[in-house]
Amino acid sequence: MFHALPNKPVQLTLPQTMREELEQLERDWRKPDVSALPKHLDPEEITVMPELYQARGSQGEQGGVTDPLHSLKLSKTLERTELDPIVVLRVGSKNIVIDGHHRLEAYRRANRSVPVTYFEGSPSEALVEAGRENAKDRLPMLPAEKSQRAWSLVREEVKLSKAQIMVAASVSDGSVANMRRVLKEFLEAGKEPPLEWREALRGVNPPPRTFDEDWVEKQAAEWAERLRKALPVIDSTGKVAVLARALIAFSPGRAEDVARALVQELGVEDIHAEDFEDSAPDF
Repeated sequence: MFHALPNKPVQLTLPQTMREELEQLERDWRKPDVSALPKHLDPEEITVMPELYQARGSQGEQGGVTDPLHSLKLSKTLERTELDPIVVLRVGSKNIVIDGHHRLEAYRRANRSVPVTYFEGSPSEALVEAGRENAKDRLPMLPAEKSQRAWSLVREEVKLSKAQIMVAASVSDGSVANMRRVLKEFLEAGKEPPLEWREALRGVNPPPRTFDEDWVEKQAAEWAERLRKALPVIDSTGKVAVLARALIAFSPGRAEDVARALVQELGVEDIHAEDFEDSAPDF
């Protein structure tokens, strides 16, 4: 049924850290009587906290949306049928989305009320649930996104066990252990750990870069635009293999250097085999 709407010693850099936000939610939370709560909400009645509950990170355009095209496709689906309910956490008068940021944006675009289900656990349990729901991969997370999510949880020393972080970020035991080791090295050196895992992997005293970062960014943007015009969309594992072999054929003498640079840029040096899942369909 459609419901139409009327027209530690080291101070971290964020003004409020994930840990602080989570602790505040825990103080405000009381287990709700979900039977008394509405099954549809106006999009404006739903709060987004992507820094906590968007497993892909909060770098999206708005409201935890990391792939606007995916939201647009969902909007088209809404012309025919409702989408799966989004999952929200009730804290006081707030309804915080823990799974379904792209669906929420689709409903917002369509100016429609949003079907919801309520997560009955605590805000910390919801953090783990957000990772578990993303592991179902309606929109698959890339290995680098999983690593960054895990690093954010480890870096801010959110009160989750290793097992919970593994679920929340869909990473391996070894990855979490390595991140905790890296964090300890930064704290013992009295240095602020970087926000990005790929930078943290360079170590407490990284070697100086041998190139101008601004020049690299500018050239990368220009080359990316040329590639977009010259190549089809890389939307399958088969096409990934084609691109890899094309790069080897294009510059066989530097292909290994390119591969190493990709690993470093993506921050996936420590990713274990079990962290990888196919994120695109085969041919």
